Amino acid sequence: MKKRQSQRILSNNRYMLSYIHRFCHSHIYLTLATTLLGSVSNIAGLLMSRYLINLLSSRQEWNTAQISRIFGLLAALALYQLIVMWLGHYLNQVIIPKNTQVIYQRMQEELFEKAAQVELSCYEDAEFYHRFSLAMQQADSRALAVLNTLNALLAAFFGIGTLLTLLVGIQPFLLLFVLFQVAVTFLVNLRMVKKQHEWMEQRLPHQRKAEYVRRVYYLQNYAKEVRLYRSVQRVLKEKFEASVKSLQELIRSYGKQFTWLSGLQGSGGILSNTLTIFYLAGRTLRGKLLLGDFVILNSSVQQLSSNILTFLNIVPQLYEHSIYIEHFREFIEYQPKVYQTGTKDLETVTDVTLKQVSFAYPNTGKSVLKEISLSLHKGELVAVVGRNGAGKTTLVKLLSGLYEPTEGELFFNGQKAGSYRLESWQGQIGMMFQDYQVYAVSVAENVLMRPLQGDGDIRLVWEALRFCGLAEKIESLPEGLSSVMTREFGNEGVFLSGGELQKLALARLYVRACSLLILDEPSSALDPLAEAEVFRKMRELAKERCAIFISHRLSNIQDMDRIYVMEEGRIVENGTHTKLMKQNGIYAKMYREQNRHYQNEQEHFAVKGL
Repeated sequence: MKKRQSQRILSNNRYMLSYIHRFCHSHIYLTLATTLLGSVSNIAGLLMSRYLINLLSSRQEWNTAQISRIFGLLAALALYQLIVMWLGHYLNQVIIPKNTQVIYQRMQEELFEKAAQVELSCYEDAEFYHRFSLAMQQADSRALAVLNTLNALLAAFFGIGTLLTLLVGIQPFLLLFVLFQVAVTFLVNLRMVKKQHEWMEQRLPHQRKAEYVRRVYYLQNYAKEVRLYRSVQRVLKEKFEASVKSLQELIRSYGKQFTWLSGLQGSGGILSNTLTIFYLAGRTLRGKLLLGDFVILNSSVQQLSSNILTFLNIVPQLYEHSIYIEHFREFIEYQPKVYQTGTKDLETVTDVTLKQVSFAYPNTGKSVLKEISLSLHKGELVAVVGRNGAGKTTLVKLLSGLYEPTEGELFFNGQKAGSYRLESWQGQIGMMFQDYQVYAVSVAENVLMRPLQGDGDIRLVWEALRFCGLAEKIESLPEGLSSVMTREFGNEGVFLSGGELQKLALARLYVRACSLLILDEPSSALDPLAEAEVFRKMRELAKERCAIFISHRLSNIQDMDRIYVMEEGRIVENGTHTKLMKQNGIYAKMYREQNRHYQNEQEHFAVKGL
């Protein structure tokens, strides 16, 4: 078991070093060279101090040759140390920070890419999301920490060899003091590393809760409700206070343990240093050691202890690194489970069929969709309706490949969806979620959902904006298509109303070369007149394509070719509007309820004179 664990620790650390080598291989060689040069400089300075102090304390007369040799050695050492110092400063202030940013960029981009690949259900798995958070937080810093550990190992190895030779040659008895300090400090450090990892693991959930509350207060999405519903601030404040209180209790508990361990470690060092000084002072006073030997041996004992501890602490450090690297590695090596076996490309969608499809969210065991069967064909307009919680949005996620059915099959053009590459058939889908997002990039990039590439794209974006009725609004902006949306990074950012944002989402569909349109509550922020216009535009987009509308407002779907009615995860009715009204079932009841509600609203406004 221990052998496998050791192999895994070494494997994880090599894995992280391979990232640095792959992204910026010169970084490893530069830092190792700088460490080695610095170690040589320290040892050379120590030996030079011994030589000079012994020479000065000998009280012998110096001749010109001796003086010249001394100054020559001092000048050579000073020149070497100056070169190492300036090289170190340049590397630490220019090269290493630049390389660090390269490593940070490349590792984060790899994490971004993987995050976009994993199935949506991973974000709903608390354990997976916890590991994902750790990977995002620790990836680049942990990679550099592994390299720093390698540098420390090289410096310690060089220092141990040199200082051990020096001590054995002059005063081997001093090794006992070294061993005493090393034993105490090493044993305490083993305990400290374990406690620090426990501390990190226990505080992270509370930090995430506190960060959530902080995020609520600065994200625009929550700004209106936080101000209108003042009482929710009390709820959030209680959550924040509870998290901070838990963190304080952890700090108090672990702080006492860290204080005791640090004190024990420091006491061992002080005792060892005191005994060393007493021993060396006695030997010097009895004339058995020169003053220079006293100075260098005292310093060597401390440095050798430090180097041996560094060497021994490599194992717990590698273990600590391995724990965090494991999270990163698990995330990077995670293989998505949704539609990963397909090899064919889907060039167009002519029909979509679901046969006896059921779905249960992971770790719940409760079916959200039950034996769903439906079909739509090119040129058809199909609607899915139902009350809130009926399963409509889950159905959309299945159709768009964000989830894979627990049972049953999804077919495109008569072939199983799993036979196609996921990227291929998702590229054929034009999706309009009810909770679509706007990004802090230009208007043009928000429409295209990719970088702008020349005049052709500009013409396409303006065409889309005219189609959805937003062109006049965008033309009035000082920067036009280049105007940045949201005020995430500046006060000049553009804000659009809810209705305008839905038109922007419609423009995204216009520019997307897709053969299957899926529209999930596409007009929820519009008034009835604007909604009717948007539905007209969407029907125009849906010509010669497969199109499925998810809608709660039944007045907009009366002319659909087929309407599916969902209730508690099942399709309970289907047919045209006329057929469903004749059946006098759930659909007919919902339609009459909405009509009655709409008529009451009209009468209310008429009474008010509006």
